[in-house]
Amino acid sequence: MYKKLMSEQKSKIGFAHGILTILGSIVLGYMVMMVFSKFIPGDYAVKIMPSVILTPITISICAIWLLFSKTTFACIMKTSIAIIILLTILKVF
Repeated sequence: MYKKLMSEQKSKIGFAHGILTILGSIVLGYMVMMVFSKFIPGDYAVKIMPSVILTPITISICAIWLLFSKTTFACIMKTSIAIIILLTILKVF
């Protein structure tokens, strides 16, 4: 049993994949909250408080989503496409 536990496969997440996941999740989480606060009616304080509270949660969700990418290229593509969509929403509305 001990040998079976010790011979398990290591994870396939490399250094570059981890760094891209960290940076991408921070950018995506921040941009999601920017879009979210843009559509909330009210003054500045009403818009900013949900974003302050929910930003760590969205960063964590984005990090898990990016971390489950099979390759580093898939992580880059997910991040790029999501950023383009969020920037389009911010500019159009």
